[in-house]
Amino acid sequence: MTLKTFAPLPQNTGGKSLTEVFNREVNKALTDFPQLQGRFVFINAPENTTVTDVDKRMLGVSDYQLDDIVDKVKYEAEKAGSSMATKLGRDSLDVLVYTPLPFKMFTGKDQTPEMEAMAVFDHELGHLVVPGGYFSQDPTLRETAADTFAVLRHIQRYGEESKAIEKAGWRRAFDFVISGDAGHFTMLTLDEVTKIKDKLDIKNMSPQQTADLASRLALEHTPHADVTNSIAYEFEAVRQTMRRTRNIEMAMKTLADIILDDKADYYAIKIGGRALLPFLKGEVRNADGTPYGLKGAYWNSVRDELNTKLDQMDKEGLLFGMPIKGAAPKAEQPEAVKIAPLPRRPQTQDHQGWKHWFKAA
Repeated sequence: MTLKTFAPLPQNTGGKSLTEVFNREVNKALTDFPQLQGRFVFINAPENTTVTDVDKRMLGVSDYQLDDIVDKVKYEAEKAGSSMATKLGRDSLDVLVYTPLPFKMFTGKDQTPEMEAMAVFDHELGHLVVPGGYFSQDPTLRETAADTFAVLRHIQRYGEESKAIEKAGWRRAFDFVISGDAGHFTMLTLDEVTKIKDKLDIKNMSPQQTADLASRLALEHTPHADVTNSIAYEFEAVRQTMRRTRNIEMAMKTLADIILDDKADYYAIKIGGRALLPFLKGEVRNADGTPYGLKGAYWNSVRDELNTKLDQMDKEGLLFGMPIKGAAPKAEQPEAVKIAPLPRRPQTQDHQGWKHWFKAA
């Protein structure tokens, strides 16, 4: 899980003990995924509790060695300020540590701390049980597998109450635009879950089917590094604006100028639009709970043009911007409606954002 973000997210206030909840969920995980039995450790760092299902004879560890492992992994998670999952001893011991972030990533302001904690728990569990979630050589695929598993499980738990796809997908898109770091860029796959959730009986999927589907979706939709590298460069001006002004609205204006350029890249529109649209819909809020006020003639024009582009993209998919048989030629927009693009910058080798990947899952 990523701690650093400029995304305006609701605070994760916590305050309620989750020990009983985690005891229940660990038992359920051991039943759902028998491969964890005899080799699983769960650490609830803030409450300093541990649940273990470890066959010490099978794994060849003593009580002292197991306690030492727990202490070291807990320390690393607390130092990182984030939950994490790891496999130790040549894939012989699975360890999951819960350390809550100070903000909510999968849930809304008025949803319970338990709903957020379950999404985080399932994300880390996904690293351990989804094929590719831990051992893939592609760190973006690892995080995509875990995020996809988490949102599927969240829908199974909470049905229509779950906002995990919308919340996590937006945060992953926003963070990628603002940081250029593709290590946790999972939005493209999360949005694919939206397309299938109404025709798939997610509630009645078995745990293993859930893990398998998360793996399939991750393999199918995790973007290649060439895509994220190229688009990260396209968004460099947004990062420059953010560094210079520390003003999200100014950064979003720069983003709008890029993605509404007539020559904007397909993926720039898709990813940038995902980051920008919730601001335009009043769904992103300030720390005091009020919506970001992107109002006025400029933002109304941006909203209309972006909605038109995204609707067209939904209809045409990868053929967006290509000549379609039987379609009438697209009318040229009047100059007054067009959003003035930023000047194109010469390419350099300065941007290496997609290479700065996290090691810990």
